[in-house]
Amino acid sequence: GAAPHTVIPSGSPARSDVAAKFGTYSYLATAGTSDYLSVTSHSDITFLTGAFTVDFWWRPTTIAIGRQTIISAAVDGQWLGLSYMGSGAKLNLEVGGTWSSGGLADPNGIKTDYAADTWYHIAIVRGSSSSDEIKLYQNGVLDISYDQGSTSITSTSAMQIFGKWGAPNTWYPSGYMDE
Repeated sequence: GAAPHTVIPSGSPARSDVAAKFGTYSYLATAGTSDYLSVTSHSDITFLTGAFTVDFWWRPTTIAIGRQTIISAAVDGQWLGLSYMGSGAKLNLEVGGTWSSGGLADPNGIKTDYAADTWYHIAIVRGSSSSDEIKLYQNGVLDISYDQGSTSITSTSAMQIFGKWGAPNTWYPSGYMDE
C-alpha cells in the first residue's frame, strides 16, 4: 500500500536477539502464551480481490506440539490463514468464505520434513487479479496450490501474526519470525 501499517502488540510479544535471519532481532513466540502481533484492518490486507504476496521467514523451535497459527486474517468463518499442523507435520493453508456456505478449504502442504531451529522462507501468493489460484511456496518450492474458484476471501479483520486465529481459537506457536 501507499502508507505503512501499524503493528499492534497483544500481551508481551518478545523481540529476540538469539536467532535473527536479518539484522539483529526477530520476533519470538513462546507456545502457550497469549502474545501475538496484529495489523489493523485496511483495504491493503483484506484479500478480497487482486494479486497479493505475504512472505516472511519462519523458524520453529519445536515441531512436536499441535496446531500453531503463523498468520491469520480471520473473523466469523471468513479467512486467509496459515498454520503448522504438528500432528501431520505439514503447513496448512486455509482459505474460506463462510462456514454456512461451505466455503471451507484446508489444503495441506506436501513437505513433512520440518526441523526445529531451521529457517524457512514462506510466501503466499495470488499472482493476478484474474486468478483464483493461491499458492504457498516454502524455500522457493511450490508446496500448496489451491484454486479458490468462487470462494471469496472476504475477511476484513485485522491480520494476526504468530499466535491467534480469530476468536475464540488461539493455537499459539513456538518459534521465530523475521523479515
